[in-house]
Amino acid sequence: MNIVETRNLKKFFESKKGTVKAVNDVSINVIKGETLGVVGESGCGKTTLGRTILKLIEPSSGKIIFEGKDITNLNEKQIRPLRKKMNIVFQDPVASLNPQMTVYDHLSRPLEIHNMISSEEEKIKRIIDILNTMGLKAEHMIRYPHELSGGQKQRVCIARALCLEPEFLLLDEPTSALDVSVQSKILKLLERAKSKFKVSYMFISHNINLVRSISDRIAVMYLGRLVEVGDTKKVFRDPKHPYTKALFASVPQPDPDKKVKIALEGDVPSPVDPPIGCAFAPRCKDKVGKICDDKMPELEERYDRRVACHLYD
Repeated sequence: MNIVETRNLKKFFESKKGTVKAVNDVSINVIKGETLGVVGESGCGKTTLGRTILKLIEPSSGKIIFEGKDITNLNEKQIRPLRKKMNIVFQDPVASLNPQMTVYDHLSRPLEIHNMISSEEEKIKRIIDILNTMGLKAEHMIRYPHELSGGQKQRVCIARALCLEPEFLLLDEPTSALDVSVQSKILKLLERAKSKFKVSYMFISHNINLVRSISDRIAVMYLGRLVEVGDTKKVFRDPKHPYTKALFASVPQPDPDKKVKIALEGDVPSPVDPPIGCAFAPRCKDKVGKICDDKMPELEERYDRRVACHLYD
């Protein structure tokens, strides 16, 4: 069963140079209870996709389905009851926290807004419980953001998102501002929270190894479109799309004797004026002919996943 689904979702922005096609005809689903990893180069549309799904920004066209209900055209008043069911953790914990509010203030406010508690005692008990789940102590409630480390700040942000016990949580590069040792701890805490609260994740990142370790399925984006979607282990073991192969080949290996392969050459085309055919065609070493330049490949079931490439027509 899908917790979230998009159908032909588009999000275009107007700029001085023209229309930026940030998310271009994306159909994707997040299955209840899974972690879907979304990867791609910077600027490929990952964050815009996530924020559009949550209706933090309005889609240009297409549909957004949450728990079987079309929420595409709901206004802010209509979607407010759903806010406690779908939440987000932003990339920068420093910018996400109000420096004048304590940890207690940050966690109690959403509980009060959504009428999740009936007494002060219940509120404190719930806050302590979620802090403990995220590896923090009750004493952290009285602290201000400047008194916390980077990892602790992000834990507070995740605790704030989870305190309403959402069913879907968007994680937008939640560990990119943290060092490697803290990243590992955050991922373990996220897994613990997933099991405890039965929450489904969409994990957006450009860190391929992080996504590989935490996700059940993976979606690869390029220039606003999906190029490959499938089981994480299978996609990493045998990537099908030329872009996926090149992206994985560029990941540094923990072996000083192995050099990083420069598999991607050239620049990403402009999202204002994308190629008529396959968006990856100008950089692809596996082009099958003129069809790659003239016709956009459909994201179709091929082998054990969905791939958008003329190699498999």
